Amino acid sequence: MITYIYQCFNGLKYRKKMRKEGIQMKRIFKLLMIMTLVVSTLQQPISTIAATNGLVFLYETKETKTVTSGLTYERKLKLTNSGWVDIHVLKMDLTNKNVDLDVIRSVKDWGKKTTLTNIMSENNSLAAVNASFFDTASNPSDIIGVEFENGKYSYIQENYNKTTLGAASMMMTPLGEINFSYFSGNITVKSGGYKGIYITSINGMNDFVNSVIINRNAMVDSTQIESKGRLYKIVVDNGVVTEVVEPKVVAIIPENGYIITVNETLKDKIIPFYQPGTTVTMEIKNNFGDKIYDAILSGGGKILKDGQIVQDGMIVQPTVRHPRTAIGTTKDGRYLIAMVVDGRGISIGATHKELAKYLLEYDTYNAIHMDGGGSSTIAAREGTTNSVEVKNDPSDGSQRKVVNGLGFISTAPIGTLKTLEIVAPSARVFKNSPITYKVVGYDEYENPVAIDASNLVWSNQTVEGSWAGSTFTPTNGGEGTITCFYNEVSANVKLTSVDSYIDLDIEPKVLYVNQGKSATFNVVGTDTEGFKGNVNSSDITWQIDDKELGSFNNGVFIAGTKSGIGKVTLNVAGIQLNATVVVGSTTETKTSFETGDVTTLNYPETAIGTAQKSTEMVLDGSQSVKISYNLPQSEVTQAVYAVFNDIIIADNSEKSLGLNVYGNNSNLLLKGKLVDANNNAFNIAFSNGIDFSGWKKLEASLPEGMAYPVKLERIYIASLKNTEALNGAVYVDLLTVNKALNTTSIKADMVDLPINDPLYLNTVGNYTFKASVVGATSGANRLLDKVVQNEFIEMVNKSNLAIFAGNTKVNSQFITTKSILWNNKYSNSSYEDLKVFTLATGSGGIIDSDYTQWTKLQSDLKNTPQNNIIIVANENPIEKGGFEDEREGQALHTILKDYQKLTGKNIYYINASGSKFKVNYYEGIRYMDINGLTYNSSANKVDLNNSFYLLNFYMVSGKLYYNYENVYPLVKIK
Repeated sequence: MITYIYQCFNGLKYRKKMRKEGIQMKRIFKLLMIMTLVVSTLQQPISTIAATNGLVFLYETKETKTVTSGLTYERKLKLTNSGWVDIHVLKMDLTNKNVDLDVIRSVKDWGKKTTLTNIMSENNSLAAVNASFFDTASNPSDIIGVEFENGKYSYIQENYNKTTLGAASMMMTPLGEINFSYFSGNITVKSGGYKGIYITSINGMNDFVNSVIINRNAMVDSTQIESKGRLYKIVVDNGVVTEVVEPKVVAIIPENGYIITVNETLKDKIIPFYQPGTTVTMEIKNNFGDKIYDAILSGGGKILKDGQIVQDGMIVQPTVRHPRTAIGTTKDGRYLIAMVVDGRGISIGATHKELAKYLLEYDTYNAIHMDGGGSSTIAAREGTTNSVEVKNDPSDGSQRKVVNGLGFISTAPIGTLKTLEIVAPSARVFKNSPITYKVVGYDEYENPVAIDASNLVWSNQTVEGSWAGSTFTPTNGGEGTITCFYNEVSANVKLTSVDSYIDLDIEPKVLYVNQGKSATFNVVGTDTEGFKGNVNSSDITWQIDDKELGSFNNGVFIAGTKSGIGKVTLNVAGIQLNATVVVGSTTETKTSFETGDVTTLNYPETAIGTAQKSTEMVLDGSQSVKISYNLPQSEVTQAVYAVFNDIIIADNSEKSLGLNVYGNNSNLLLKGKLVDANNNAFNIAFSNGIDFSGWKKLEASLPEGMAYPVKLERIYIASLKNTEALNGAVYVDLLTVNKALNTTSIKADMVDLPINDPLYLNTVGNYTFKASVVGATSGANRLLDKVVQNEFIEMVNKSNLAIFAGNTKVNSQFITTKSILWNNKYSNSSYEDLKVFTLATGSGGIIDSDYTQWTKLQSDLKNTPQNNIIIVANENPIEKGGFEDEREGQALHTILKDYQKLTGKNIYYINASGSKFKVNYYEGIRYMDINGLTYNSSANKVDLNNSFYLLNFYMVSGKLYYNYENVYPLVKIK
């Protein structure tokens, strides 16, 4: 048995130095082996688990970025039959001497819980994952297990893992080799070799009933622990007691020693044997013999051992899907894999077995759990900056405060500029529309290098245009190259300038603005390949029929003093579009807070505040709502919420909320939280900084896309970050709602077609095949519906193929031509150079309707020889409100887009749940909404001419064209 002395070696810093100088470390360690670990063998039962799980993988996408030399970050998204799995991976090359691992904690207070990104900032980490399990009920908090670095134990629990396997640890040798095992330690302290002290932990913060050893890894003096009780401190320096410090008196912790805390209740049994000058022996017996470790970091139970799935140690609900964090190494020991799987949100999480499978995808051979659930966090430096950001979606909605993390740091020297990267917002732009480039420099170690933008030299080839700094405005169409030069280093990107449009769209169709205010329409153009981009305002001419309502200045509408509704006409390259502007609104009182309850919610636990009714400051009625706050200094967001349950916003005619606020020049944020009928949350901002005192009326616009009715659930003050404590109060009163003018007189067109689609057939000539498509007909319940349906059937019977899209209810005996009825099932049919697919999307998407369609569609597309494809479904994958899982819709679009780009085939996607006929040509795919028997009626009147359309497809020389046919065309009477 050899005495443990805190001088074994200088931990991580020592290994970095050894690596860089190329010293043969095994020889050196024979000389430096001051510490010997006493063996206490621990049996480790291993149970092998079959490497299977119940998920079916349907689609996958991944993106990999370099963080620094030897370290990459990858985001992998998997679509499964149960939903999405979001996997985040940091992969470190352990043989790369320019990157290293670091056990990181807050450097301010030992055991302090804070966010992972705060810990990274304090430790200059480029990337990190959360690490050890910890006591969630306390702050400061103790981890579960062991932590060792810089030649000292940062934390160890007495006899942990002695009888029951709990937390396994990542254990790194000075050579950079990593293994995973269950560490168990026994701490013994004796004076003069005789009187022993029972030690519960080294650097523990939560149990001072018995003695604790505190060393310099935790703190320099005992200030932080003086509030833990009446504690004597035995100061030991180089193995000798130098003094015994009384309770409530701060003791300095020696650099080459430690202090031993003694609860006042035990002083008579211990202190007499540990007087100054006494020799103290501290022994730490453990289960790893003479092996020397540079760093030890505890996590949870084991996941993989020698490439096999195992299940032992501390594993939280192994058969339940949760957010998970894991670390492991590859079989050859070259790479460390740090993985986070998101859960409890759009990503479904992972069971123990599923996590193992994901690790095996990265050739992981040995791995352990780290703390998961709401703690699971992974962050990394953005490639173009030195700032770090959270890469995953923590299940609590924001980062949970944790005790420690596994950090990744760059050990490379400061390099010189080696490469440039031009960051372009798009590879395509419309002529005369400016595009601004950003340039990032990297050194030979792939770390960012500061760039002086004023010294950038730009050039353009083939595409003509002008430069203003790093902003280029093309003046002709075509493909060209943009090149940037900086200090003899250059980079280039391709640019396509588009000089024609096949479609124009204006958003919003109806612009609401109050008198004296300004607002802007956004005009988006579409080119022949489905690229969409903003049209430069200088290329647009604007007119409004009632000039008293306002005027346009460089594309911005500035309202006058008159209220009313005006028709806006704009012209782009000879193409005309119409829109509407509504000037003015009416104001109604929503509440003066005289009735109804208000409760308080504080976030996080450091924030102290109260929301209550008050008569101190009142604008209307007899009381207001007072929000008092006491926010300590913090680097994270703090908020005090006033929570309501009876403030309802009825419909989308209500465009904004007005709130009267008694301010205090605090510069705090004042916001609100809305919850719509679908339980979706929306935040609104009344003020981004309360920079006034006294009463002032503030306004917050209501977001688009909410399902009404909507509840105003909260009004709250917030501080994103405060360097000093903040306390005070604000008052809110007289909540009003601004309602737009009545716009029912604005006529809604039932057809919205591309203006100049090259596949739109204006004149029908010779064709070899015709297919006609009817929208949903199952809702027919009026005499008019039956009449229109008969007209549809009579028209489609003249075609070679009749397609009844959407929910259909027709009498098939009246259909005399070949037909396809969408019945919410997958199918595919072949015709003359045409393939028709039907997709089941009736449950809001493909997966919820029939997940097997994902693999069927991808396989059938791959084996489709036809050059023209029609896909019939009941939900639009790219429109808001289409697929319930928007990401699934985008994934479907990506598959179709990539397939079209690869093959050049014409693809039409028909959505039969539309309320009007519309074509959206987007990135090579024509998305078509058809309305069938869905139509607008007002005062029991229907505009027949503008309500019912048939979609026709014509095969001409092997290419499929389309047009629409009015069921009830206008008849000109001479």
